[in-house]
Amino acid sequence: NNHSGVWMQASSNKSLTIAYGSGLGGSGANNIRLKRGNTTLQTGIWYHDAGVIRGATDMDLYINCVNDG
Repeated sequence: NNHSGVWMQASSNKSLTIAYGSGLGGSGANNIRLKRGNTTLQTGIWYHDAGVIRGATDMDLYINCVNDG
């Protein structure tokens, strides 16, 4: 029950999400920061995705080399 590290996933609403866990104890909203993309991912289509994390509140997501907001 302790969020730590970095992970990227396709969320249930079919958008790309990148997250950062502080590892300071606990699994509540205070221990995790995330950013969700704006693109709705479609089944059967390949995407190139990348995430850049500069800090807990400074993250970017890219889909097919375009910043996804």
